[in-house]
Amino acid sequence: MEMSLSVLEKFMLKMGFQVGDIVDRTSGRITCRATAPNGWSVDYPSPLYVYPEMDRRAETRALFERLAAWLGETNLEALTTSIITTCITSIEGFVCKNCGRCCTKVIDAYQGRVSPEELAEWIALGNKRVFRLVQKLDRPDYSLYRAFVNPKTQRYFPRCPFYGKTREGLMGCRIHAHKPLKCRAYPYNRLAAEYAGCRGFEHLELEADCVVTDIQTTCLK
Repeated sequence: MEMSLSVLEKFMLKMGFQVGDIVDRTSGRITCRATAPNGWSVDYPSPLYVYPEMDRRAETRALFERLAAWLGETNLEALTTSIITTCITSIEGFVCKNCGRCCTKVIDAYQGRVSPEELAEWIALGNKRVFRLVQKLDRPDYSLYRAFVNPKTQRYFPRCPFYGKTREGLMGCRIHAHKPLKCRAYPYNRLAAEYAGCRGFEHLELEADCVVTDIQTTCLK
């Protein structure tokens, strides 16, 4: 995985930043603002919109350097590794139960957009089963990529087309190693996950309902 605006954005979400879009009424251009829990904020181009004149590598570098300064980190190589690792590592307490709630209930997981960097990665890997379901939309001033779109109907799928029975005979993600970044980064926080019906934190509730004594552990339920 290479550094990109999307990776940096997912990292900030994992760090508890609030992220929102800002629309310039004059140009129509969409940028993002990420605000940290302590109030510090940073603006950057939306990772999902491709503007012809924009240098995405330069914008990624600029955002990365601003985050490094905010974090007080001078070892940029170590920070790069930390950001990527944080981005795709489960948050504390989360244990995936393969319940499929995020694949079937969180609409943005399969009826949303992906960055051009993700699409380029799938194309480089020759992963046609994935990139053939990505549709490019060209607008007068920008482009974007919709995923996942049924090539026969040109409409979004009603659920993730890659959730189903795996080679191991269990229900799960059939493109786990190459699934979208937003899926690899899921969940950003416990509250949003549980609101979507995610079962990844159920074990914490069970543990909280148990009382440990000197002799045995007695469950209150």
